[in-house]
Amino acid sequence: MKTSPSIFCSNIRKFSVSSKNEPLKILLEKAVRYKIEGDYEKSLETYRKLKDETQTTLFDADIEELKSLGVEEVPCKSVVFVTAGIKGPTPGGGIATCFYNMVRALAESDHNCKITVLYVADPYYAKGNKSHWVSYFEENYGVTFVGLNCNNKDYGSKEMKRSYEVKKWLEKNESNIDRVVFHDFYGLAFYSTLSKKMGRSLLNVELVISAHGNNKLSNFFGSKKTQTWSEQAILFMEKESYRMADKVTTPSAYYAQWLHDAFGIQMPVHLENIIYKENGSELPITSKLGATNPHVKEIVFFGRAERLKGIDVLINALNLVAESEENKGKFKLIVVGNSTKIDGIESNVYIKERSNFDVEFVGACQAHDFYKDVKQRNATAVFPTLGETSSCVVVESILYNIRFLASAIPGIKELVKKEAQHCLFEPNDPYTLASKLQLVLKDSSDALLDAELSFSMEHKKEEWCSLLTSPIIIRNLTNSDVSEPLVSVVIPTSDRPELLEETLDALYKQTYRNIEVIVVDDNSVEWTKNRAIASSFKCSYYYLEEKKYKGYACNYGVSRSKGEFVLFFDDDDLPRPDMIQNYINAVQLNPEIDIMSCFAGVFEHSNFSGEGLPDVEYNSYSLGNSFSTNILCNFFGKGTFLIKKSSFIRVGGYAEDNDPVPMVDYRFYVKSSASGLNIQVIPEPLYYYRKNSPKSLFYENKDNKRLQYLAKLGIENNIKLVLGEEVGDGFKHLIWNQSLPKYDS
Repeated sequence: MKTSPSIFCSNIRKFSVSSKNEPLKILLEKAVRYKIEGDYEKSLETYRKLKDETQTTLFDADIEELKSLGVEEVPCKSVVFVTAGIKGPTPGGGIATCFYNMVRALAESDHNCKITVLYVADPYYAKGNKSHWVSYFEENYGVTFVGLNCNNKDYGSKEMKRSYEVKKWLEKNESNIDRVVFHDFYGLAFYSTLSKKMGRSLLNVELVISAHGNNKLSNFFGSKKTQTWSEQAILFMEKESYRMADKVTTPSAYYAQWLHDAFGIQMPVHLENIIYKENGSELPITSKLGATNPHVKEIVFFGRAERLKGIDVLINALNLVAESEENKGKFKLIVVGNSTKIDGIESNVYIKERSNFDVEFVGACQAHDFYKDVKQRNATAVFPTLGETSSCVVVESILYNIRFLASAIPGIKELVKKEAQHCLFEPNDPYTLASKLQLVLKDSSDALLDAELSFSMEHKKEEWCSLLTSPIIIRNLTNSDVSEPLVSVVIPTSDRPELLEETLDALYKQTYRNIEVIVVDDNSVEWTKNRAIASSFKCSYYYLEEKKYKGYACNYGVSRSKGEFVLFFDDDDLPRPDMIQNYINAVQLNPEIDIMSCFAGVFEHSNFSGEGLPDVEYNSYSLGNSFSTNILCNFFGKGTFLIKKSSFIRVGGYAEDNDPVPMVDYRFYVKSSASGLNIQVIPEPLYYYRKNSPKSLFYENKDNKRLQYLAKLGIENNIKLVLGEEVGDGFKHLIWNQSLPKYDS
């Protein structure tokens, strides 16, 4: 289908006005020409290059023009695997094995696809270093290996830092990426999927989560309680990543159903994991054990010695077996893997103290060495796991044809042919496991060698490669609502005329023009200066004749506002020129949002001259509406946020104080979240937060214990008001220990 050049003229004019960069203008005209000629693939490639070079979303809307010309999908030419573990750089584990095998299968297939591994655990390597693995993946598979060091100075948890650094790397390389595959564990996909949802980046990159297991599942089966705010943040990031991803795959029907029941995830793609059996000539046996004793049967446990993996079940079963006089001295347990902690005790010590039989401990080893050693020694492996989405070790045991016993949990049962499930025992039942072990000790366990997979591994490799290289469906993720609603910017101020002038000057350089600015002067001594400054910028100015503090000033500003949206902004901070435009784009793309926050780029007041942009010391992250995280540590966001005026009125606005009580914005966030408002975040710093600014009530009173007490009492009362007295009482211990200093209520 051909079309007239006229439909593209607006784009050329728009670009000509917004950029003086002649080479980029030529590139745009080239992209347009490709579209006119019907070469949509080259056109899309050129648009991506333009976007990459300008680092803007100027060209996102042009994807819709491709769709109007009949283009619904484009070929997948580039896949990025984002992982915190991959076999080689990391010693083992299910995720590390599965991601390595996905990469290998795709690299060895006939699909012509560029493959990149983005390894976020750098600088950690179990052996070798980054340069070694860069060479290894390139020489063996033609794969680009990138070690991403996420140890930045930003304010956030380790997992939040990793997720944000991944997002930034993907954005930087966006024009060369078609599909990204994340694992679900630790929520690495959170900020990337959130950025796409907010219309900021990765709009035409498919974001896939290859689900292997999450912390909620792990905590349940491992009987672990969530204790810290960072652990709560992980749970939130994992859950939201599923919901925002373009596609979710699961290795078992069981896990697909679990994700649906736990998080409402619809129709995950069910594909069993790819597992390879390594060639013996490439990987010789390197046993860490001594010589085999023909009179002692060896029972081998392989993996992390923890409750989730069923170590208690195995110990209890072997203790039952050891009660028989005929079994004494006839067997021993070999534990292969790194030590962990159980109830605060080193697992090796814990196992030794609970065992009425001989135990030998061996450190971590490569999986292929383990299976070959078990085979050679005629030992029996036991996998008594309590919860597993799909067990790699069971598949590997079948491929290597070793004798093994495993829990008959759903994620394992569906891997083994029904007629060959003699190797399975009732989950979390030491008695049925003990009876199976009795057969092993009596040499009547040959049936354990007959297990078969319920699927063809070769077919599974083909299915995975087809999924990973399937065409990318073009989705229109740009704003359908092109209106420009009025935004009322409310700025409370008090005796900081120089900072107020800097802030207003920056606000009036916003790319979004339909704004009104309301300055509420909280009884400044130098109010005439403030009034003159506000007048010079054509702001509405209101002077409070009594000191009322921030909550009252914000409420007063809203009462005088005319906008559909209100933006609160502190008089000492500085906005990025595109801050309001990005907020409006996001809420129009997601009209269910009530409050839109963002990251803050933090700078030190004493280091800023007032000219140009400040030097950012670090970024302060936000999560959005994770109440369970934010009640422990504030990651709602800071005091700069956009809110629907109707939503602000509905929750009753800010708390109004008679003293300079801190946590003003945090208290409003808590009330809003408890009231059910939808709080979201644009995951990038859209403004600059001034640290240690002069005459700041926060910094002047942050160590005032009385005011801290009043702040936390206010949070408690807000929650009780919204949730009721009895439910609110359940949150008291969290509120009063939320941050230093701690208080007794």
